[in-house]
Amino acid sequence: MTDKSATKKSFGRAARTYDVYATLQREVAGVVASLLARFMREAALVTLEAGATTGAQSIPPLSILDAGSGTGALSALIKDDGFRIFGIDIALPMLKCARASLPWTGGRLSAGDLEALPYKDASFDAVASSLALQWSAPELSFAEASRVLRPSGLFVFSTLGPATLHELRECLGTGAPARLTSMDETLCLLESSGFETVFSEENTVMKSYPTLRDLLLTLKHIGASPVSKDCKGPGSPLLKDAETEYAGRFAVDGRGVRATYELIYIAARRKV
Repeated sequence: MTDKSATKKSFGRAARTYDVYATLQREVAGVVASLLARFMREAALVTLEAGATTGAQSIPPLSILDAGSGTGALSALIKDDGFRIFGIDIALPMLKCARASLPWTGGRLSAGDLEALPYKDASFDAVASSLALQWSAPELSFAEASRVLRPSGLFVFSTLGPATLHELRECLGTGAPARLTSMDETLCLLESSGFETVFSEENTVMKSYPTLRDLLLTLKHIGASPVSKDCKGPGSPLLKDAETEYAGRFAVDGRGVRATYELIYIAARRKV
């Protein structure tokens, strides 16, 4: 379980630097946006067919909740698709950045907890989330996603698997300060939360950094720093020892050192 207060503060401090350092996060958001577009097209066709059957004159735009919206990277990728987009994030400074960079027409931004969403039941046609759910208890956040979705509503998200940053755990005794669940566990939790999975994919990617310090700096500037107080500071003996071990075990020829990210992508529908 993550410390929500610490998570909120960490992401709040990183709001101004997040977009500069969040290269991987943007790549993953692109995949989530593509999945969302694919399955929302199917949902839109069903809605149109239902409207034709009932004689409805117009179909309202589909509403999407961007859960853990951060600075708005995912919302920016889907804002021109005709959806009403609502964003929620635990860190108010992140929301301020999102509000400044995106025209939130037809939707709104809210500060809140993914484990206790401030919305009525059956409020959305889809819930989307990119690399945010690992900061909450999945059994709670999945149940909340199910609650706020309309019947047959779509839940599309990415999260991190347990192999993520295993190099840090081995060399520094710490890794991602989040709850990382396996694909199998995630799928089981989804089923118990009232979802039927329609797509799942797992990818392991390696990113390179000049040094361990550069990796840690990147994590700090996106709000995900795993470093304890004992390991902070350029003169920290623990950090120096970790740098030596990390460079020896996880070097990448000509490109510094590597870090592993286990990426999980899922699309699921709320059972009727």
